[in-house]
Amino acid sequence: MTTNQRTASGLTFITRPATTVIARVAFSIIRHWRWTGIVVSSMLTAGLMLLSITLAAGLQAEESIRSDYIGFLFAILLIAVPVWHVSRLELRAAPAWMLRAALATATDNERAFLFERLLQLATSEWRHDPITSGVLFDLFKEARLGFGDRVRGKRERLLADREKQVDLLRNLASFASGDFL
Repeated sequence: MTTNQRTASGLTFITRPATTVIARVAFSIIRHWRWTGIVVSSMLTAGLMLLSITLAAGLQAEESIRSDYIGFLFAILLIAVPVWHVSRLELRAAPAWMLRAALATATDNERAFLFERLLQLATSEWRHDPITSGVLFDLFKEARLGFGDRVRGKRERLLADREKQVDLLRNLASFASGDFL
């Protein structure tokens, strides 16, 4: 996976891992909308509620069931399922497909930075727990902020301004030393 090549940032070049389009899209969706799990779990909860109401309506024909008890049970489900899903999404260990998708969706500089940081975390003697999905998302965001297109454009603009200032200072230094004649 690593070679002797270097990226523009000086980090070791990492080849793009083989992933499926579905894995890259899933990683992108989860990364951008971490809260989509709440929507999915809410739809699951609504489906379970609809099923329970249907069952309760069938049971109500036979015996009397108070609707406030059913509503209380549904409220517990409505609160518990999204909280359970969100806690599992952020705190679970990042699966291998998610690591490959993160490396595959990054540019060369971002991929090299992300690989180095993941390698540091994985081989740290102080870290005993696995790399979680939340940590992977944060590292990916850090790589994007450090090597992304917006940062690259700003960095190039600052370097061009710096070169102009250096040229101006050289001209002033040559003028002050009397080399202008």
